[in-house]
Order: sequence, then structure tokens, then C-alpha cells
Amino acid sequence: MYRKSNGMKEYWINTYSGKRFDYVDMKPEQFDITDIAKGLAYIPRYCGQTEKFCSVAEHSVNVCTLVKTPIAKLWGLMHDAAEAYFGDIPRPFKWLVPEIKVVENRIQEAIIDRFAIPYYEEIQKEVKECDQIMLVTENNQLRPNRINWGYYEDVEMADFDILCLEPPLAEKLFLNMFHEICRDILVEPINNQNGTSK
Repeated sequence: MYRKSNGMKEYWINTYSGKRFDYVDMKPEQFDITDIAKGLAYIPRYCGQTEKFCSVAEHSVNVCTLVKTPIAKLWGLMHDAAEAYFGDIPRPFKWLVPEIKVVENRIQEAIIDRFAIPYYEEIQKEVKECDQIMLVTENNQLRPNRINWGYYEDVEMADFDILCLEPPLAEKLFLNMFHEICRDILVEPINNQNGTSK
């Protein structure tokens, strides 16, 4: 947030790629996959309350890996993309401040439109199930002093280890997977300021 000389507030941030991302007046050209990958790669899961650093980017890649339906993989990778613009806020805090979820949903919906992400009920259901699998897996592998949540007890863990990649590696993996998925489902990523495909 920036304050003008006349005292008016402006609700925008400067992104890694040099764009101006406005929380109030979101436009398609403000979203860039490089900004999303960069942000998610440096944001820790669970507010960093883990034994080792694990980024939202790595979490997203793992969810995408679990998704079986090819057309659902893009949403699997991008389901937390909005967090690149405000962080991974714990669910209980979102419950405490409901307005956060409202803004998050607006950003996520804009991202869905921006990148033409297939998004309907069956896809949402499959990705949510895979997200829960990773939630339980991360809690088990990354939090030795974990407290029993009292839910997700019937969710099985993933059959692979979380790598806890350094941010640059997680960022690269996220970007590579994004472009690979786009090629597979014939979606051309939109990145330049004119809103046209590269």
C-alpha cells in the first residue's frame, strides 16, 4: 500500500517482473506466471512452522502430480496461485478475518480467467482431494511435534517424500510444469502486457 501526497491510499504492490498489481483494480495484464512462480517458491507452508522449509510452489507441484485427469492438472498446479500476492495465511486466521477469503477468491477468480484454467465441479473435487492428501502428508513428514487436527483422519498420505526444495529449484519446477501442462492441453500461456500469447 502506498500513500499519495494528498493522503489517498493506493492498494498495489510492485511484482518481481516489474508489474503493478492492484488489489482493488485487478486487470488481466497484472498477472504473470513468473511472478506467481517466484512468489510461491519463497512462501513457506504453515507460516514456516515446519522442521524444514517447504514452499507453496513445491506443494502445488505435488498436488498437480497426484491429479489423474490431464485437464485438471492446471488447476492442481494453480489452486493456490493467489497466495503469490498475499502469502499462505493459515485457515484459522481466515476464519477469524473473513474479508481475507473474499479478497483471495477475487484474485483466484481473476487468475482463472487470465490463464484460461479449466475449472468446473469435477475438477474442483479432484484437486481438493489431492490437496487434502498433501495436507496430511506434509503434516506427517514436516511436523514432528504435530497436534492431531481431529479431521482428515480417513485421508491417506501420498506415497512419496516431500523434497523440501530450495526456492530457486521449486520456482523452476513450477514454471516447467506449468508450460508442460499448457502444451499438453493446448492452452497457450498469456504473459505479456498486451494480453496476447507468446
